[in-house]
Amino acid sequence: MQKIYPSIHLLEVFMPIVDDEPFFVNEVVSRIPDIPFYKGIETGVIHEAGLRRKVREVKEANGYQLTVWLSPDLNDNGFNLSAIDKDLRTKSVKKAIELIDMAAEMGADHCGIPCGPYPGDALCDEAKKVLTDSYIQMLDHVESIPGIDLTFEPLDRYAHKKMLLGPIAEVIEVFREVRKHSNRIFIHWDSAHETLAGIDLHESLSMALPYLAQIHLCNCVSDKSHPYYGDWHMSLGQAPDYKNWGYLDLNVAVDILKTLSGADRAEGVGRTFCAVEVRNYKGNDLWASEALVRSFMKDAFAKAGIDFEE
Repeated sequence: MQKIYPSIHLLEVFMPIVDDEPFFVNEVVSRIPDIPFYKGIETGVIHEAGLRRKVREVKEANGYQLTVWLSPDLNDNGFNLSAIDKDLRTKSVKKAIELIDMAAEMGADHCGIPCGPYPGDALCDEAKKVLTDSYIQMLDHVESIPGIDLTFEPLDRYAHKKMLLGPIAEVIEVFREVRKHSNRIFIHWDSAHETLAGIDLHESLSMALPYLAQIHLCNCVSDKSHPYYGDWHMSLGQAPDYKNWGYLDLNVAVDILKTLSGADRAEGVGRTFCAVEVRNYKGNDLWASEALVRSFMKDAFAKAGIDFEE
C-alpha cells in the first residue's frame, strides 16, 4: 500500500501563456500555493535564470515535488535521443544535458525525458539500442547532481504521437538494460497513451509499477472514426460523473488510483504523484479549467479512499 499525492500539470493547463515566462512564473507558479491541495507541480524548462530561481523558491517554500519536462525543448526543435544519425544524437544528448542543468537550477526532482519518433520496423531495434546509450550518457551526468532523477513517459507508437517507445513491454525491456547502469530513471505512466495503444490499463500499470514514480490521468477518444480521435489532452466532463466523449470518467480514474495505491511504492521513489493532464488554448478560462481538474481529482481521491495529506 502507498499514498498517492496530487500534482498539477501547469505546462498543459496553462499552455497558452507558458511562453511568456515572466507572466507564467509570476501569475501562475507563484499563485499555486494559494490553493491548499497540490503537493507537486509540473512545468517545462524556464529559460530565464532569475525566473528559474523564483520557481525554486516556490517549490522549496511549499515542499512541492517539481517535475520539469524537457520534451518541448527537445521535440519542438528537432532533437532526437534515439536518432540513428550519430551527429544528431550527439547534439540531442548535449542539449538534453544542458536542459537538465537548467532544470536543476529550478530545483527539479524529476526531469521528464522523451525518446524519439518511431523509425519503422526495420530500424526499431537499432533505435532502441542508441536510445539506451543516450539515456546512459544522461544518467552519467545526473550522477553529479544530487536529488534529480530522469523520468520517461511512454507514448503511443501507432495511434497519434507515433514515438519509438510505446508498447509497455518494450519500455520495460529498455528500462532493464538502462537500469543495469543506474537506477535513477523511472516511468511516468499516462492512461491516454495506453488507451490509444489498445493496452488494458490495469495490465499496463501493473507492468510499470516496479519503475513507476508518477502518473497522468488523461482523457482521449480511442474510436478512430471519431473526429476527436487521438492524444489531444482533451478536457474532462462535468461533475458528478465527469463523462464526455472520452473514455476517462470518475469511475475509470478511481479504478486506476485503487490499483496504484494498493501496490508497493517503487524502490527509490519518495512519493508517488498523480496529475490530470488537460490542455488549454487561447481564449479558455485557464483558472476555471484548473478548478475542474482539481474537483475531479478531489472526487477521485475521495472515492478511491486515498488520504493524500502528510
